[in-house]
Amino acid sequence: MLSSCAASSSPEYYQGNSETADLNAAKRVDRRAERTNVGDDLFIRAIYARYLSASIIGIVGSSVSIVGSSALAGLLLGANMLPVLSLALPFYYLFATVGAMIGVGGAHVCARLIGWQRHEECQRAFSLVYVLAVLMGLVLTVILLFLMDPLLALMGTPPELLEPARAYLTVLLPGGVFIIGIYPAFNMLRLDGQTTKAACLFLGMGALTIMFNLLFLAGFGWGIQSVAVALCLSYGLVSVTGALLLLRQSLNFRFVSPFDRGMHVALRLTRSLLDAGSPNALENICIVIRSAVVNNLAAVSFGAVALGAYVLIDNVTVLALIFAASISGAAMAFLGVFFAEKDAQGTAKILRLSFLWGVPTIITLALILELFAPHLVRMFGASTVDDIQVFSTAIRVFAAGLPFLLFNYLMITVYQSQKRMGASRLIVLLRELACPLALMGLLTLPLGMVGIWAAFPLAEVLTTFLILVYSVVCRMHKRSLSAVFLIDRQAEQDDKSVSLVVRNDVVHITEAIAQVEAFCERKNLGARLAMGIQLALEEMLLVIGEKSLSGAPNRTMSVRVLVPGEGEGEGEEVIVRIRNGGLRFNPIEYAERLSKTPREVKLLDEYGAGGQVAVFGHDERTAADALPEHDERVAAGTLPGHDERMAANALPEHEVPLELTGILMILKRAEVVDYRSTFGANNLMMILKG
Repeated sequence: MLSSCAASSSPEYYQGNSETADLNAAKRVDRRAERTNVGDDLFIRAIYARYLSASIIGIVGSSVSIVGSSALAGLLLGANMLPVLSLALPFYYLFATVGAMIGVGGAHVCARLIGWQRHEECQRAFSLVYVLAVLMGLVLTVILLFLMDPLLALMGTPPELLEPARAYLTVLLPGGVFIIGIYPAFNMLRLDGQTTKAACLFLGMGALTIMFNLLFLAGFGWGIQSVAVALCLSYGLVSVTGALLLLRQSLNFRFVSPFDRGMHVALRLTRSLLDAGSPNALENICIVIRSAVVNNLAAVSFGAVALGAYVLIDNVTVLALIFAASISGAAMAFLGVFFAEKDAQGTAKILRLSFLWGVPTIITLALILELFAPHLVRMFGASTVDDIQVFSTAIRVFAAGLPFLLFNYLMITVYQSQKRMGASRLIVLLRELACPLALMGLLTLPLGMVGIWAAFPLAEVLTTFLILVYSVVCRMHKRSLSAVFLIDRQAEQDDKSVSLVVRNDVVHITEAIAQVEAFCERKNLGARLAMGIQLALEEMLLVIGEKSLSGAPNRTMSVRVLVPGEGEGEGEEVIVRIRNGGLRFNPIEYAERLSKTPREVKLLDEYGAGGQVAVFGHDERTAADALPEHDERVAAGTLPGHDERMAANALPEHEVPLELTGILMILKRAEVVDYRSTFGANNLMMILKG
């Protein structure tokens, strides 16, 4: 306890018996408040960096699997086989659309449920993601196999390519469930904090696809269907391995029956999942429609040279989206949890980090494209002066809109996390389809071919402008929303919460507790509840700092105290949350192990390896009361009896560690103590009542 570690935390300091101590503490509190409340959590910055690197590696790996397959097919089978892959692309996009809708939507829903502490429902949502992936994958496979020939005919497939296309799709379509399966694997592993494993899996997927292509194309000579076999095998291995990692090593998830609460609950969750993932699914659909329209417009109006320039823009778009999707994907887990927790400061920190990393990256990419466009187009085979000029102009015009592309893409994720699904879908429609096509219609006649390329950056600018207009309208209806990002600061404005970044040393912990004490006084929470909150913070911050952060004074912990109710005084409920990015440390499990005898509480490990909850009732029943009367442990006297002794009291005095006494006092006082790992960070939540 602090009282045993530092003179500054003496009883007089907290009871206010020393005016000098109070005055000095107040001055330190004011200075500390200015520094902590505007600063970033160092561990959040580190975890975000891991998420970002995992996102980039994962997207690069999946891109390599597609681009590498096409390149090897062209080199080893001849360019005449590449149209087969183009014909199969819409089929692939259908599976990718379903996968994005289920995988990304599931991650958004699970992140919010974790933030709301609805962990049982989170398990059902997680399990439902995989049930839907398998069922929808099988149904879509059957439908597409049945409609394969009519669809190929509708796409205008030349007679000489009909058989190769059938051979390719006959292999690809049965593997469609694995195409869907990579999306839950990637998004759920990231949400679970297994970012390194997610990155390695998807980087390995790209390498495996290349290896299998070389083996089947060059080694076995299987023809165009080898590409489909390689793709399905690599995707299948990643999908299954990702599911196994989540099954065996998940810190938050476990597989349960999604139908255990009835079909109506499963259907409600299904609607939530599909709704949350609908912007991502809509994006794929819009890309397919836009590509078809622009291809026809370019080819009919300006010939093959314009068509080639659009192919280059399409490749540059993929490159830009690797960074934009990585930035937004890295923020997704944090934003969903913080939204559910009503943590405006945490949301603002993540968005600040997103722009801190994203803006310099995307501007650097834009400058590279502007300066080295001629060199880039030569890499794609352009050789004549006219082709180089047209292609370079197209890329340079397109690159001007990349900063706006990043902003718009991130706003889609921000609004998804806030359950503003209509706004997210509208942004997708505007930037991917409506604005580009409308601007092309307006600009092509006066500007010629340049009008096509200019439509893309102008569409991003127009979408950004409309987002800003939307934010102004929303703020007119609710003044507690922040500008642009619409972060709800109602809890802060109503003085319902206090958030602090606490360094791992006694002085900073003492100052943080003093700030919380002042908050409790403002909220008139009562002496008993205020003392319980201070005790909980004091004991937990010290033991977490020692065990999880290895006593390093330069490392930080994030503390948030929230009063969710409207009332004040007696009976008020207060939520205390402590996060840190150190070694995994579960105080409940630690106290259980140290005590060497069951506590006077009922421990529930119902949420799997990542979560443990201690639940306490007001009737102060002992652990023995929760067991059958004939239980041999009660008879043997190994549990505290009905005299309501603490578990520590059953130990000889010299065997009771000081930190154990403090933790058990908190477990006795708190209504709920819940530990789990949230987006790779230790998360301890305590609920106390007056």
